[in-house]
Amino acid sequence: MKAFYFLIVLTLTATIAKAQLKDTKWEGELNVPDGTNVILDFKKDTVDMIIVDEGLVGETMTYSVKDSVITMKKTSGHSPCNVDDVFKVKYLIMGDKLFISNLSDPCDERTLAWGDGPLIRVK
Repeated sequence: MKAFYFLIVLTLTATIAKAQLKDTKWEGELNVPDGTNVILDFKKDTVDMIIVDEGLVGETMTYSVKDSVITMKKTSGHSPCNVDDVFKVKYLIMGDKLFISNLSDPCDERTLAWGDGPLIRVK
């Protein structure tokens, strides 16, 4: 019976963590390669990194969330990073601010993109 309750709590925790990001948009500056205004547009299972000034999608990625870690996989885009690269970032939401820091990424350019400043919720 304890295992059943543990499974329910684990499922709810994962659902709540992903629900924090689903259907949200966050705007801020990333180094792609220099300071560039971007929007991270989280949908149900994908996230688009939109380059605001150019009005184009820099990368589209699938994502999953566990605890405070987002695991993403590039599926398409204009960045020099390989399609199917899997990378992980740690995130923290404080009010309307999203803080992201790199945990692991095979693509150096994307690793350097994450700045110190927060992204601000726009939706």
